[in-house]
Amino acid sequence: MNKQSNTRDLVWNGSLSISVTTESSPLCYMTNIPRLSYIAFILDEVRKILCPNEKLDNCWLEFEGVPLKSHWPIGVLYDLYTATDPDAPRSPVLWKLVLHYDNFPASQLIPCNEPTTFRTLFFNALKESDYVRNKSASYILSLSNSATEELWTSIQKHDFEVYQRFIPRLRSAKYDQLPVRIYITPDTPVVQESVSCKETLGSMLHKTLPKLFPSQNIAVLAKAIVHGISIPLSTNMNLLNQELCYTDGFVHIVIHML
Repeated sequence: MNKQSNTRDLVWNGSLSISVTTESSPLCYMTNIPRLSYIAFILDEVRKILCPNEKLDNCWLEFEGVPLKSHWPIGVLYDLYTATDPDAPRSPVLWKLVLHYDNFPASQLIPCNEPTTFRTLFFNALKESDYVRNKSASYILSLSNSATEELWTSIQKHDFEVYQRFIPRLRSAKYDQLPVRIYITPDTPVVQESVSCKETLGSMLHKTLPKLFPSQNIAVLAKAIVHGISIPLSTNMNLLNQELCYTDGFVHIVIHML
């Protein structure tokens, strides 16, 4: 196995241990979920176990009082809301979430309980990332119905053998630009950038967030976390493009303060 495929395997197999409870039941739902996956994929299963008589449309998860977006990768949610330092020694963590089935926070969450709703959001993001790389969404739009279904199923079922067939086009090294989303704090808007693959992570963050990254070489005030890993500022952006993209085609970067 070469270094590139090994890195992709490690990223694909990265997972989080979660527990989900409700305020009114002693039952607990526990599972390991891939960092690349989404709350939207497990919400109905959680509902069937913890509150089978409730409607899926009313269900949502929260962490320490904060509603969690079903259409954001769960690895991004964990890195952002727990602010767990990947460089600090620690025991394995069980992420404890709470399921609610009333008072849906419509001002904070997009309802993703219908499979078609989340699928639409996901493919919109994928087309957006494809547009940054190709200057059009031609690759995603040109997929046949059967190929689109195959791609979607591989993401739902977390099937790397099938998904990897799409990687050469989704992350081709020939592209000059890379779509990036940067998460600073839970309360600040997401920063979305189209950045040069020839840049380093440090130079990109220095230009985008100069107050947090006054130096492009040394992490003085903050550091960048991708897939729960602290990434050196000297890392070339094309390496992130090739190895650390999420399935929606974006490199999602969470900022942790030092």
